[in-house]
Amino acid sequence: LLEICGAQDQFAPTHGRAFPSTEGIVRYDFDRSLCVIRKAFVTVAIDGLNDAIRYDILDVSMMSWHEDFATFKSRIRMLEVKLCSFVTEAFDSAPDLTSRVELLQLLFANIARRDTIKRAVETHASHTYSMFADELHEIKRQFDVNRQNPPIQSEHSRAFGAVHWASKLLSRLENDFAVLRGAFADGELPRLPEIVDLHSVYDMTVPQIESFINEKYQDWISTMSKMDVSDRLETNLLEINDDGFYDVLYAADVETACQDARGFASMAREVPDHVRDIAFGSINTTHGELRGRLLELVDRHNVLLRGMHS
Repeated sequence: LLEICGAQDQFAPTHGRAFPSTEGIVRYDFDRSLCVIRKAFVTVAIDGLNDAIRYDILDVSMMSWHEDFATFKSRIRMLEVKLCSFVTEAFDSAPDLTSRVELLQLLFANIARRDTIKRAVETHASHTYSMFADELHEIKRQFDVNRQNPPIQSEHSRAFGAVHWASKLLSRLENDFAVLRGAFADGELPRLPEIVDLHSVYDMTVPQIESFINEKYQDWISTMSKMDVSDRLETNLLEINDDGFYDVLYAADVETACQDARGFASMAREVPDHVRDIAFGSINTTHGELRGRLLELVDRHNVLLRGMHS
C-alpha cells in the first residue's frame, strides 16, 4: 500500500499536490510530458492492477501476490525511466542558464519525490552548477587578464571606458546569478558541494570588480577636482601646425570631461558641480555650439589654403 501511495504521489498526485503548470517558468512542452506520465500511471499501474487482481491486495498469503507486486514495481520503474527521460529532454531544451534554474526549482520543490527522480534532478543540478561555474570563471578570467589595460570602446575615454567595461562584466555576472542565488536562498535547489563552492568564488569575484570600478571612478573625481573649467575655456583656441594649417585647441579635455560626466551620471554616479554645469547646464549648449562652429570655420579655412597652395 505504501508503494502504491508513493508512486501515486510521484506520478499522479491528488488535487492537494497537483503538478504545477510550467507555463511562464519553462518554455518547452514539459507540461505535456507530465500529463503523459500521469495518464500512463493511471492506465498501466492502477487500472491494469485492478483488472488483473481479483483479491484483496493486502492479502499477502495469496499465491500470486508476490508476482503481481513484482509486476507493479516493474511498471513503476518503467515510469521512473520515462520521467527521467522527459526531465533530460526538458533540460536539453532549456535556452539559457536562467531557464535551467527555473526548471530545477520546479522539479526539486514540486515534482521529485522518489529517490530515482531525486537523483536525476541532482545530476542535472550538478551539470547546471558546472555551467554557472564555467561562466563565472570566464568572467573572472576576462577581468584578471584585462584589468591593467581594459578593452575600451572607441567612443569612450580611458577613464569612463574602463568603468564601463568593468560594469558590463559585473552586470553580466549579477544577472546570470540573480535567479540562482535567490532560488538557493529560498531552499528551492539541491544543496550540493558544487553550489557552495560556486557561491564562494562569486562572493570573492564581485567585490574585486566593484573595487576596480570605485577606484577608477575616484581617480576621475580626483582629476576633475584639479580641472579649472573656466581657465581651460580661456586658453588659445587655434595654433598653426608645421604645414601652415590651423588646428583647433578648443578645450578638448573639457569635452572629454563632459562625455565622462554624462556617462557616470547614467550609472547614477555623482558628478562634481563645476563639471556638471558644463556637461548638463546652459554652458554645455554654448560650448558645444561654439566648438562646432569653430571646427567648421577652421576646416573651410584649411580647404581654401590647400586650394591656394595647389
